Amino acid sequence: MLVGFLLVTQTQKAESMSRKIIIGYVVGLMCMVSSVCAGDRIAWIIKNPSTKPPGRVGARMVFDQARDQVIMFGGTTQIGTVYDDTWTWDGSNWTKLNVSGPVKRAYHSMAYDSYRQVSVVFGGAQTGAMMFHDTWEWNGSQWTQVATTGPLSRTFSSLAYMGLDGPRGGLGEVLFGGQLDGDHDYDSATDTQNWDGDLWSQYFPTNSPSARYASSMDLFEDYSYPYLFGGQDRLFTSQTNDLWYFDGGSWNQISQSGSWPGARSLCYFIYNPDRHTMTLFSGHNARWIDYPFQWVEDDITSNNTWEWDGTSWKIRNSRGPSRKAFNVKQAYDGAACYDRHNHQFVSFGGQATYPSSIRNLTVVSEIRQAGDVDCSGSVNFDDFDAFVEALNSEDTYRSIYPNCDPMLGDMDFNGLVDFNDIDAFIDCITNGGCD
Repeated sequence: MLVGFLLVTQTQKAESMSRKIIIGYVVGLMCMVSSVCAGDRIAWIIKNPSTKPPGRVGARMVFDQARDQVIMFGGTTQIGTVYDDTWTWDGSNWTKLNVSGPVKRAYHSMAYDSYRQVSVVFGGAQTGAMMFHDTWEWNGSQWTQVATTGPLSRTFSSLAYMGLDGPRGGLGEVLFGGQLDGDHDYDSATDTQNWDGDLWSQYFPTNSPSARYASSMDLFEDYSYPYLFGGQDRLFTSQTNDLWYFDGGSWNQISQSGSWPGARSLCYFIYNPDRHTMTLFSGHNARWIDYPFQWVEDDITSNNTWEWDGTSWKIRNSRGPSRKAFNVKQAYDGAACYDRHNHQFVSFGGQATYPSSIRNLTVVSEIRQAGDVDCSGSVNFDDFDAFVEALNSEDTYRSIYPNCDPMLGDMDFNGLVDFNDIDAFIDCITNGGCD
């Protein structure tokens, strides 16, 4: 039973819209739902760099471990502008590099090869009728075209480094799926390919995910295998939420049990070396239904943040970096990677819906405690004011706490800070945090 109460009243003045907050006596509170007190949260913080790339969708980003920096290449505005620029991110600012490289493209795949210390780019498109199947590598100072032939031309394929410790260790990258070009009716691919630094070759695994594109894959270093999540079919009729890993000979599906992320495509599934987990965030869950001929979208189940530790999932934020304020319902298909130098995820751009726009926001992650709504580093009664601001107006909250995330007060993970969060929030502050 809940003993005690939190009473919040609000009065609005015609000019200042000020609030009067009365906080009542609070005692003896308990978490009424165990999953509410989830402990660590991944907070998403909007950065304001003095220099930044133009807004875009379909760019790709990796962390260059040899040069200790984030690299982003390409992208498009979807209204005629396609980019061939290369940018670096240092944790505070973006820098455009004065280099030439792959021709303008978007929706390519990109991975970092830590053995050969190069970033690999494959495929992509300049227009719907101009897809590529060339391969380029970035060595920290210049781009080199290393192959002009290979897998069929495609966009939205998944590419990941194979690692050094697995059965295919040191043998470059594995590529899966993608959307093929018009010569192949823009079909979804189901092939598995390998780039070894010299040649492309096709694997013929005994088991494989279904044909799909816009899934996300990265090397889970603790297990030495690339892991793949989600994607969508060719006809936009469904997204998936299945989880696979490739062991060099076969794809292996992880059976779903317990809490599990919702279906999505155009998401990020990236290894976090500091927490030894795979982190899933953002994405798009939309499908076309023939009657009454409309899109059906679910941004709550596809635009949140989860961690996979190799055995189970835990939700870490009810939103991702792209689902923020500004009346944006969701955004997807930007660029993201884990910045090992600054120990945080970084995300840039993406397509927002409702209203539709191309984003140019840079968003980074921080590990925070649930209930630490003022991002002070501890959960205490000083968080009351920040919680009430988030409860009443997310825009006002962001103006007062620009380096924090209101979803630290979303105790029930419904994507909002509302009155249903009050009991669990009070439990957190009276106990100094959630377990």
